[in-house]
Amino acid sequence: MHSFVILSLFELAVSAVTTNETTYDYVIVGGGTTSLVVVNRLSEDQNILVIENGALSNSTLSRIPGNSGGLNLAAMYDIYSAPVLALGN
Repeated sequence: MHSFVILSLFELAVSAVTTNETTYDYVIVGGGTTSLVVVNRLSEDQNILVIENGALSNSTLSRIPGNSGGLNLAAMYDIYSAPVLALGN
């Protein structure tokens, strides 16, 4: 059940990017897990545009829910946080 929902959300995001519509009820920036849940609920009655960083990939690896082996490391941000004493870093 969960895999179907995730795959459905991915397909929704891809179709929103490639659509030729010029008027949208909502524009969602970022296609993270939470954003796509919101998009899924809003899309029942509204016209939604999802804007996400990176190139559009139609590879089979990007369509498999939970596929961490297909991560695109070039698209990852090199962000560092402040050291946390409890973590020893």
